Amino acid sequence: MIGKQALRKLIDTNDTVAFSKLNRLILLDPIEQEAYDYIYTHYNQYDKFPDVTTLEANNITLGEAPEPYIFYKSALINRFKVQSYVKLNTEVAEAYKKQDGEAIERLSNEYLTVCTSVTDSDSVLEENLELQRYLDKSLAISTGKAGKAWKFGWPSLDKNTVGIRGGNIYAFVGATNAGKTWFLLKTMLNVADQGAKCLILSLEMTGDDLWPRLIGLRYKVDSMILQKGELDNHLYDSLKDKIKNQSMQVGKGSILAVASAMKQGVNQLRAIIEEHKPDVVFIDAAYLLKPALARKSSDNKWVQISDTIEELKTMSEIKDIPIICNYQYTAEGSSRRNKNPENNQIAGSMDISRTASLVVGIVNVVNKEDGETSVKDSKALVVTKNRQGPADFRFEVNFKPSLSDFNEIPPNNIMLSQKLNADPNAMMNILS
Repeated sequence: MIGKQALRKLIDTNDTVAFSKLNRLILLDPIEQEAYDYIYTHYNQYDKFPDVTTLEANNITLGEAPEPYIFYKSALINRFKVQSYVKLNTEVAEAYKKQDGEAIERLSNEYLTVCTSVTDSDSVLEENLELQRYLDKSLAISTGKAGKAWKFGWPSLDKNTVGIRGGNIYAFVGATNAGKTWFLLKTMLNVADQGAKCLILSLEMTGDDLWPRLIGLRYKVDSMILQKGELDNHLYDSLKDKIKNQSMQVGKGSILAVASAMKQGVNQLRAIIEEHKPDVVFIDAAYLLKPALARKSSDNKWVQISDTIEELKTMSEIKDIPIICNYQYTAEGSSRRNKNPENNQIAGSMDISRTASLVVGIVNVVNKEDGETSVKDSKALVVTKNRQGPADFRFEVNFKPSLSDFNEIPPNNIMLSQKLNADPNAMMNILS
C-alpha cells in the first residue's frame, strides 16, 4: 500500500518534519490510517518514531520503500484526488436527481477546500533536497531517460518552448474559420510522426469531415477530392497502399479520432483516455466540451468553459498527459486588424489564459503596404503566453488546405512574398 510505504520511508529517514505535514485525509485505507494513528501516538508520547520491531510487535507491517518520499507523497495526493472526485461525482449525481442546488454547491466547495488543504503543504520545500531533485530530473530529460517531451513541429515554437509535456494545457485560439482545426490536426500529425499515440476529440466535426482532412494532411492530397466524391481508381489504389504501408511502419505514431457533434463531456473523455492510454490528447472546439461537474450554479456558456478547463488541467496532471485545445476569440479579438490578439479577448479567457501553459493565436496576415489586403494563403501564429519561454513573438505559416501545406515560412521568404503580393507564381520565377 502506498500509504504504508510512505510511513516506512519517513521512519527509515527519521523525517519528523515531513510526518508533521502528512495529511491523514490522504490515507484512504483503514489499515494505513491505523498505522498512522499508532505512529502519531507513539511520537507524541516518546518524541520519536517507533522502530520497525515495535511496529511489528503491535501487528503493524510497513512495506519496503525504495523510492524517495516525494514519490509516495505525490502518489498519495493523486490517489486522493481521483477517489475524492469519483465520490463527489456520485454524490453530486444524487443531488441532481433530487434537484438540490444547495447540495451541489456545498459538495463542490467541500471538494475544492479539501484538495486545497492537501496540496498547499507542497508549497513548503526544503531547498537543498528540491534543488538536487530538480537537477536529477533535468539530467534525466537531457539524457532522454525522463518522460517524453514531444515537439510541436513548428520550428519557432520548438526553439522557444520546452516542448509538449504531461500535466500541461496548450491552447490554439482563433476566430471562426481562422483555420483552428487545420492547425490542430497539423500539430497532431507532427507529434504522431515522432511516434506518439494521439487522441483527437472533435466536438464540431463528424467522422466524414475529420478523416478526409487527416488523409489530406498525411498523404498530401486535396481533402475536397475525397469529400466531393471525385476520387479516381488510380488515386484510390495509391492511397490504399500508403495507408497499408503506414500501418506497418515500426515506431510511427497512431491516431484515434472521436467525432461527436457536441455530445461529449469531460467524463467521456476520461473514460476514452483510460481505455486507450494515448500519449497526447487533442480537443477540437474545446469550448463545446461539457464539464463533468457544475461547480458553479450557472448555465452561462463562459462559466461552463471555465469549469471545463479546470477539469482538463486536473486530469492532465493526474494522468501526466498533455492536452492541446482549440478555443475562439471574442468578436472584439476577431476584428483586430493588423494587430496581435490579446489573452483577454479569448472567449472564457479568465481561466483559459491563466491555466494554459502556452497560448497561440491564429490571425490573418495583412499586407503591410496597403493595410487592407489579407494574404489568403498564409496565417500568422502569435504566441501571447508562454510559461516556459519567451512570449509576444509571431511567425508565419502557409495556409493552403488544397495543397495540404501548413509549413512554417522562413522569415526571408515572408518579406519576398509581401513584395510580390503573395503571388506564388511570381515567387517561383524569382527563386528559380
